[in-house]
Amino acid sequence: MKNVIIYLQGMAWRNIGGTEDRSLLMSCLTPTLRALARLGRSGFASLENAADLRQEGLLPAALCGASGDALRRVHRGGLEAAGFAALPEERIWYRADFVTLVDGTIREPAVRGLTEAETRALAEALQSVWQSRDIVALVAGPGHLLLGLVQADGPWPTGFSPWRRVGDEPMPPLQPSEEARSLAALEEEIHARLRDHEINQVRLDLGENPANGLSLWGGGSCPDPLSVHPVHGRSGAVWAPGAWGRGLAGWLGMAPLAGVAPNVARNSAEAFPPGRVLEAVREHDLLLLPVEAPEFAGVQDAPLDLAAYLERCDRFLLAPLLAMLEAHRPWRLLLLADAPPFVMGDDADLERSLVLLAGEKMVPDAVTYWHEEACTEGGLGSITVDSLFETFWKT
Repeated sequence: MKNVIIYLQGMAWRNIGGTEDRSLLMSCLTPTLRALARLGRSGFASLENAADLRQEGLLPAALCGASGDALRRVHRGGLEAAGFAALPEERIWYRADFVTLVDGTIREPAVRGLTEAETRALAEALQSVWQSRDIVALVAGPGHLLLGLVQADGPWPTGFSPWRRVGDEPMPPLQPSEEARSLAALEEEIHARLRDHEINQVRLDLGENPANGLSLWGGGSCPDPLSVHPVHGRSGAVWAPGAWGRGLAGWLGMAPLAGVAPNVARNSAEAFPPGRVLEAVREHDLLLLPVEAPEFAGVQDAPLDLAAYLERCDRFLLAPLLAMLEAHRPWRLLLLADAPPFVMGDDADLERSLVLLAGEKMVPDAVTYWHEEACTEGGLGSITVDSLFETFWKT
């Protein structure tokens, strides 16, 4: 049996601009998702603390059986650090996103168009900061770093992502602790060093927002490998073109599939290079595909970029994957899409995700499209993620 779990991060999004107030999934041309809807059963999945789990990138782990304390102990910085080899021990790892600061507050939570080369240059400009504070700095991708800080006696604050702190200081000392004050002082020093960097001067000349600050969040240690049933004992692989995917693979005890990260700007098979993914279908019993939302989705006018991203995912990744599964029957597929990690609020829709189960022993329902309105008529109804896990593996 070939088992595939696909997590479409941020693809279930209502109220996007420029599309007549229709949701993203309702507005896009996604024939593969429609074909899967006709093959399976649709509905909604809910999970306690879903908004926090979206922020930390932990929903794919919940789909593989992680729950309870196993999820509560892991944070985004430690998870991404787990994707790097030979890291120094006894460190607290923070994800650090380059942001635009205006008068000490976050104006743009993820600086647009910052290349990996520019990210490295800005990180190198901060070498004296890293050395004076004994910080290990790693470039984890365009626009963000991982910072390893020496563990202290007191607890380090976890911190909120910059999307949740627009208009606030990057890391205000929420607790009157030495560690919180140290993080605030670190971010102030970084801002002072980056303010006049030549890269930012060029960006300002071009009318672009400068990358003049770092926002630290998701602080935690590298998690120990997790053995979760029924993943444990199976031949499993995770598509891992970035630090997040590699960290998930290491934590779940599965093989990471190296590859090129998706590129929304390309309208070709290079947008989602599927080569290793298709090979993994032949080689493994379980394939986890965490498709991360574009780095800047939802900031300013990005919804149209996100729509293009989803359509290219459908055409260049999901379509060849479905064809490969059909050639390797029997197969079973779990598909989940949730709100973007930067969308916050008390709306109940943010606590549930769209879900689809298709393949072996899954009797199709009457749903012929896969979007929010169609899922209200789906045969799964409303189900918890724990129950979804049981249904997927034990049906």
